[in-house]
Parts: sequence; C-alpha cells; structure tokens
Amino acid sequence: MPPAGRSVIRRGHRPRIRGMITGMSATSSARPRARRARVAVALIASALALTACGGDDGPAPGGDDAASGGDGVTIDGFSFAASPVTAGASFTVDNRDSVAHTVTADDGAFDVRVGGGSTADATAPDEPGTYAFHCEIHPSMTGELVVR
Repeated sequence: MPPAGRSVIRRGHRPRIRGMITGMSATSSARPRARRARVAVALIASALALTACGGDDGPAPGGDDAASGGDGVTIDGFSFAASPVTAGASFTVDNRDSVAHTVTADDGAFDVRVGGGSTADATAPDEPGTYAFHCEIHPSMTGELVVR
C-alpha cells in the first residue's frame, strides 16, 4: 500500500496529469497520431494505385499500332487514336481515361459507350471507308475510323 497522499503508477499505465493541466483527456493526444497514420496509409495506397496504372511500355507484341495496341480505338487524355479495322468485324474501344466516353459515328454507323478505365466491343460498318466519329459526352473529341 502506498503512503497516504501518494498514488502508485502501474507499469504501462500513464498518469492523467496532462489532461488535468491542459484540459485534454489522456487519449486525445493519440487521436491526431492515429488520424495522421490513416491519412498516410491512404496517400500511400493512392500512390500505389496510380503507379499500378503504369505508362506506355511500347507497342503490344504483334500489334500494328503502338497507340492502340491493335485494331480499334484507344481513348487517352481526352483524345482518340484509331487503327484500321476490318469491315463487319468486331473491334475494341479501350478507354484509358478515368471518365466515361462514347465512340459515336457521325452518320450513326456505330455507337458504343465505354466507362472510365474499361474496354468495350463494337462492330465496324459493313462498307469500307473512313467514318468520322465523336464523343457524345465531350463533343470536342473527334476522330476517324478507317474500315477496310
């Protein structure tokens, strides 16, 4: 038993002196540290996610067009890059932006909506030629698809 007027501080147990002096509870100093730790973890996770998206490592093996990685349309940085496609064949629209876009032929020959960071398939017109297209969501985005 401790002498009168004295308290025993158990090992691993902190006295509440700080709270009495500053008006803060003994646990309030730990909260900002925990919050900073959560923010740091969130920032690191975001950086890793962005790094995982990667950059352009060059052309895809066997692909004709480095910009699109094959037949179809690639959307990157709010612009289109199209490689020639075969008449009546399926082609891929690869959206590398984080927002949705459409690839809509000006004459209505094809229309495909593709979400941010995803791909979609479309069918090329049956008649060979050059088809102008645009994004319905972002009308300033335009391009041409060559159908052989």
